Amino acid sequence: MPFRPPTGCPAPDPALAARLAAAGRYDELHALLTDVSWIRARLRHGRFDDLAADYRHARDTLSPHVLAALRMSARVVTADPDRVRVQLVNRLHRHPDPAIAAWASRNTPNDLPRPCLAPVGFALVTTTEDLGDTLTGRDQWTRRPVAVTADGRRVVSGGFLTVWVWDLDTGRQHAVLPGHDDGVRAVAVTPDGSHIVSGDHGGTVRVWDLDSRRLVAELTGHDGGVWSLAVTSDGRHVISGDDNGVFRLWDFTTGQVTEWEGHDGWRVWSVAATPDGRHAVSGDGDGRIWVWDLGTRRCRAVLTGHDDLVMSVAVTPDGRHVVSGGDDGTVRVWDLATGRCQAVLTGHDGGVRAVAVTPDGRHAVSGGRDGTVRVWDLETRRQLTVLAGGDDDVLSVAVSPDGRVVSGGNGTVRVWDLRTGRQQAVLASTDDEMSALAATRDGRRAVSGGGDGTVRVWDLETQRQLAVLTGHHFGVRTVAVTPDGRRAVSGDGDGTVRVWDLETQRQLAVLTGHHFGVRAMAVTPDGRRAVSGDGDGTIRVWDLETRRLHTTLTGHHDWVTALTVTPDGRHVISGGSDGAMCVWDLETRQRQTVLTGHDSEVTSVAVTPDGRRAVSGGGDGTIRVWDLETGRQHATFTGHRHWVRTVAVTPDGRHAVSGGDLDGTVRLWDLETGQRIADWVGDQPVVACHVPTGETLRIVVGQLNGRPYVLELQDAAPPGRE
Repeated sequence: MPFRPPTGCPAPDPALAARLAAAGRYDELHALLTDVSWIRARLRHGRFDDLAADYRHARDTLSPHVLAALRMSARVVTADPDRVRVQLVNRLHRHPDPAIAAWASRNTPNDLPRPCLAPVGFALVTTTEDLGDTLTGRDQWTRRPVAVTADGRRVVSGGFLTVWVWDLDTGRQHAVLPGHDDGVRAVAVTPDGSHIVSGDHGGTVRVWDLDSRRLVAELTGHDGGVWSLAVTSDGRHVISGDDNGVFRLWDFTTGQVTEWEGHDGWRVWSVAATPDGRHAVSGDGDGRIWVWDLGTRRCRAVLTGHDDLVMSVAVTPDGRHVVSGGDDGTVRVWDLATGRCQAVLTGHDGGVRAVAVTPDGRHAVSGGRDGTVRVWDLETRRQLTVLAGGDDDVLSVAVSPDGRVVSGGNGTVRVWDLRTGRQQAVLASTDDEMSALAATRDGRRAVSGGGDGTVRVWDLETQRQLAVLTGHHFGVRTVAVTPDGRRAVSGDGDGTVRVWDLETQRQLAVLTGHHFGVRAMAVTPDGRRAVSGDGDGTIRVWDLETRRLHTTLTGHHDWVTALTVTPDGRHVISGGSDGAMCVWDLETRQRQTVLTGHDSEVTSVAVTPDGRRAVSGGGDGTIRVWDLETGRQHATFTGHRHWVRTVAVTPDGRHAVSGGDLDGTVRLWDLETGQRIADWVGDQPVVACHVPTGETLRIVVGQLNGRPYVLELQDAAPPGRE
């Protein structure tokens, strides 16, 4: 019989599960631990950890899986216990054990508050899947940096547009931190493990609070991509090095920034700080290692010996030696006081891309293009172990305090036991990130773009992948679909626009002309033209029939980050990284209006079907509604805690849809009243939302690391509500 709190009792008995176990009444305990009403009541009146502790008494096979699902959904169900049922059912519906799947089927939700957004099919990762492993794909052109927190509990890795955090003991994904506008090239962790620092190819350094998973600082100023990062031992300063040989020293406490140039303009591939925080060591593309005095920002010494670029440097814990890895295939050990090379360690078959030193200072670890991780004894200068686990280049390595080695390759993060030489885990690929999504008007198919350079076609009814379209050489940043659903247009990080035939799955054209990456794309309502925007503020309009450039619109001073076309096809509305929106006349090629209001980047823009209003989402967490006739802001909707990554307008023009960047939230808004009608919280950050035509309001959602899914607005009173 379903659990019901006794009349007059405000909360369930927190000791009931323990008493049932002590009395040996395991059938009743099983019924209690799998009763959704009881679970919901425990969450309403207690802590999640107390609820989880009840499951240690379980003796049945179902209860541990219910607990596993609850843990995966802890963030959502703790905030809103009414979501327990839909979260559990979505997690367990495809379980290979028929009894567990049957339990999920029997608990199909009919008690959600109405109106509500509910998944059509299933939207969440199941307990038999890995949170980070629902798609596959490799990016063969970018490196994946890794770092380990000082307590050895977390691994941090860089992805296409995000930073990933993994639990080193369980191998499970701990957090996803989206927000970068380009590939993440470097990561570091503060000594106390409280903050993550990440740098991207666009030159931005971001600082994240690991506990709250929030972005706490954004450091700009580099003109080239940031390839190297280090944090001083006192946690006060971040050192970053870029494509142009420029260093920046950031003071966390004062916000002061100091910049200096070095390496004669060569890329700074790697940087490390000495334990006393007084010096930094860096390696460049000319085979040299530079030693810097951080107080004066002057070069103290230049160490030469490598015959090719120096990809990685590390400093021993006593601060006496530097270990370097070069593309000449050698690992070298240097005396920091004298500047002399003390040892040349050979063994890699190809360039050495990464080096690290164990916390006790006795061993060096190196990773190379040959796909191996090698362990060296720094005293005897002999190779101790060769760790081989795949064909990927090893592009980064880190060592945990307990002697585990973490290596990052072309999309794969591996964990090794240094003592046994055995591979402990392969963390899910970090290059299967979905960065863009578009849907056909009928809502039957979706097209996504990913960090691995692929364009993927999905059947939204079966939630299965139909095709993988290859051709891009960099991550795909944006996609659009023509109104007839027959063609897709995609833009990537090197400025290339590609046109695809979705029926034959063939590439129709490659459109070139952008000088920077393409981050925004739209197609005119007649399907004859595509509009794309890039990093120098240029908007290009392409004729899809002749496959030639039709016109160029200039006016933005920085990245064009959002694009849409009005329903009559006469105007383009663009959003920029500076927070401004522009309205363009396609016939005269003139900018008509500039709309200002967002405090940071405009991430997405949509237009109502009557063409009278625009809806925009921004990095300031707001949704703004604009009157296109007057150019005035009509309304501002707030509620998202982080960036609003995407907005859409329903076909009847009455509602707006928004997707949140960090928390996976999709919200439905009434455009007239500004009231929030319903929301949904998913597993992953939301990449895009689209609303297809149809009698029922459905929303196609693209999530960062998973399959697209569909939500439906359910606004009728449910039958048999509890």
